[in-house]
Amino acid sequence: MQEQLMNWLLENENPSIRYATLTAFLNKPESDSEVIASKQDIMLKRLVPKILERQNSDGSWDVSDRF
Repeated sequence: MQEQLMNWLLENENPSIRYATLTAFLNKPESDSEVIASKQDIMLKRLVPKILERQNSDGSWDVSDRF
């Protein structure tokens, strides 16, 4: 069961979970190639890019002069 759970947490499908698993559970350093790749993938896959694509070119969200 633990091996199945770990394999699921390490799937490439969700890089945020993979990164957290590699660093928090497996104690891999930031310099590890898997950690580096998963950290880069966070910005390229799934939720983060979807959020960032809604940001205006000036860095604001929605109406530029409204917080």
